Amino acid sequence: HRRRRRRSVPTEGRHAMTRLLDAPRALYDDLHRALGKDTVLLFRIGDFYEAFWDDADRLAEACSLIRTTRHLRGGRAPMTGVMCGEKNALLAHALRAGLRVAVIEPDDGVAP
Repeated sequence: HRRRRRRSVPTEGRHAMTRLLDAPRALYDDLHRALGKDTVLLFRIGDFYEAFWDDADRLAEACSLIRTTRHLRGGRAPMTGVMCGEKNALLAHALRAGLRVAVIEPDDGVAP
């Protein structure tokens, strides 16, 4: 396995990251209740689209992605993701694998 380089969160992604870090599991659970547990939640955070917890495991397995962890309040969370430019390819691969995906974009007006 190739090791992914550590990355810092770009300035434009810090607001979205802060909201996610403030109540990560609560936000995740609320969205799953609204969209259905079978939906993979893909969050835009800076220059990346990332999935967490069970969604990270499902997406990593279906799309042959590396699964890692991220430190969030309350502990470490499994996560996987891709650069923004790879989002469409990831979505196509996930849909072909039979996954249902919801893309959550930041609402701070900074991300394109």
